[in-house]
Amino acid sequence: LDERCLAGQLELLLKFQPDLDRRDSRGFGPLHLCALHGHLASLPSLLAAGASRDARDALNRTPQDVAVMRGFVDLAADLALPAASATPSIARFLRDPKH
Repeated sequence: LDERCLAGQLELLLKFQPDLDRRDSRGFGPLHLCALHGHLASLPSLLAAGASRDARDALNRTPQDVAVMRGFVDLAADLALPAASATPSIARFLRDPKH
């Protein structure tokens, strides 16, 4: 799945004010799924819409825990800090050669 395409669809979906507290059978909410799949481009939109960084899944893991477990350290760093003051991780340069 192209991350930019997903981010565009997410913007459209967020206009309908979805319930960002919904969880799947694993207890995964929107930020958990973002962290699971490494979708860094979707993170700012989800946070701005009110998705909780503190949400816990069925195994008591936060979205940041899931990102670290999957090796997405740049995403984990953004989940650890308030979005306005997040400092980009060096891992972002490895991921996107345009930087």
